[in-house]
Amino acid sequence: MTQIKRVRITNKKINQTSFTKTEQIKEINNSLLQNSTFEANDLRTIRISNSTLCKVNLKKCNLINANFEHSCFEKSNLEMANLANNHCTKSSLRNTNLQCSSFKNATIKDSHFINADLRWANLVGATLENCDLGKVNLCNANLTNTKFTNCNLKGATFNLNTRLPFSNEIAKRLGMKEVSILDQ
Repeated sequence: MTQIKRVRITNKKINQTSFTKTEQIKEINNSLLQNSTFEANDLRTIRISNSTLCKVNLKKCNLINANFEHSCFEKSNLEMANLANNHCTKSSLRNTNLQCSSFKNATIKDSHFINADLRWANLVGATLENCDLGKVNLCNANLTNTKFTNCNLKGATFNLNTRLPFSNEIAKRLGMKEVSILDQ
């Protein structure tokens, strides 16, 4: 894997590159990054816009106060990433591993999480507007005080350890499915 030492990535097409030792990347704009890794990197306050980061490893990254705009993270790994106070607009996180990630107090609008794995995720105080969370796995997730406005939750799964911001009856009316701990 190639190593990059750059603070800003703009108008680039980059494949199979390691960014793990890159100092404080501030912006990724109008770029295509595939099969690359940022694992455990400090990316707080990064702005990612009009970019595609498919199959990218962002495991354990610090993405506090980051901004995602018109970007695609499909099939990427954000396991144990800290996305607290993140702002995400018109982005896709379909089929993304978000296990044990934190979206505490994040604001997410017009984005897609279809088939994302949000097991054990922390969404306390997050606001989601016009988002598609169809078939996401929310088992053991903490959604205390999470606000959903005009969101699709059909097929999303939860279990008895999931802390929902509404009753299980309302979850089922919204199309969510309760699964047993053994079925996860």
